[in-house]
Amino acid sequence: MDRAYVLALPGLRPVPSIGITLALWLGLLLGAHFGFRRGLWIPVVYPSLAMGLAFVAITIHQFFTEERQRMWTKKAFQQYVSHDVVERIMDDPTALQFGGELRTLKSAEPDGAATPLGGQGLMSAFYLNELLLKLTHRDDPHEKLFAAYDEAIGALRAISRDKAAVATIEPVLRRFELTLLQEVGYAVELAREAGSRTPIAAEREYWYVVERGPVPAGEGEPPPDTVRLRGLTLIDLERGRFEDAATVAQAKQLMRLLINHSLDGQELSTRALVREMRTTLAPGPSSKEEGSSR
Repeated sequence: MDRAYVLALPGLRPVPSIGITLALWLGLLLGAHFGFRRGLWIPVVYPSLAMGLAFVAITIHQFFTEERQRMWTKKAFQQYVSHDVVERIMDDPTALQFGGELRTLKSAEPDGAATPLGGQGLMSAFYLNELLLKLTHRDDPHEKLFAAYDEAIGALRAISRDKAAVATIEPVLRRFELTLLQEVGYAVELAREAGSRTPIAAEREYWYVVERGPVPAGEGEPPPDTVRLRGLTLIDLERGRFEDAATVAQAKQLMRLLINHSLDGQELSTRALVREMRTTLAPGPSSKEEGSSR
């Protein structure tokens, strides 16, 4: 009986283990009581101590074993999901559900060497992937967008191999963002003023209004959902030129405005991750800025 008790207890949770231990102990007491009334002496102290010590030892062993497994599981999942999600999984393992649609890839041909991405190139690739997932619809054909994505990833791979080329990430992202917006149906007007259709003048300043386009900037309050741009920036964007530093900076402001509008309130996880990394690595006022490549 003692051997069966010791072998069965480790496979049980704490509450059932306590119940079984108490039931066995009460059974021992009742057996000793009825045996005593019939003149049979059944020892109680040593068996009770043996059960108690066995219960304590097995419970301690279970605690450390389960804690070790819990820490291993947390470490494994934290590589892919947030800390809050991991904690919910640990508290309720039934919340972890895997699913999805299985599709079959019938053929594939390599288009070149798949060199690895790293550093800002890798984070920028995550950003592009997230934009595609959030702004495109399943099964919609976008041949031009696929070509733009392939070109962008190729450029990011080259940048990952040459750290001195990190400064060229911004033009890569802006070109892809512009193509993406155009492919999903957002008419990004860059060549003419909204309403009057007057050609953009390089020397003028404009407000770019969401869902309208560029309008000449006046002295009054800016319209809602706008960003102020040089005419030269709009012309450079139209022609795909990013040699001018002011163009690069203002193009980023414009693309962020239009993409945020297209996301309709959805937050990009890559932006949140960059903010968190900057807060961790460089706490202070500058940590509130987002990554320069986004």
